[in-house]
Amino acid sequence: MSTFRELGDRRGGGYALLSFGRLRADEGVATEAAEGLRTAAGLFRELGFPVWELRALRDLSAVDRSGRQRDRAREALTKIRSRVTPA
Repeated sequence: MSTFRELGDRRGGGYALLSFGRLRADEGVATEAAEGLRTAAGLFRELGFPVWELRALRDLSAVDRSGRQRDRAREALTKIRSRVTPA
């Protein structure tokens, strides 16, 4: 993360946070996993990457069953669907 911060690479930082969250989830550390995934989702949202935001939210829902991310997931899906042009 420090390298991405030094470079000002917020997208790279989001990918790193997503990976960190997934790793901590696999290790059974739900609190740290949720924190990383929630931060990654928020960063992807700010950057306008709804597909990546949705991926982070999907992984977050596996470790945080409170359901707070459902509304954000719906918003991300709406953004994705609005960008798809009919054939």
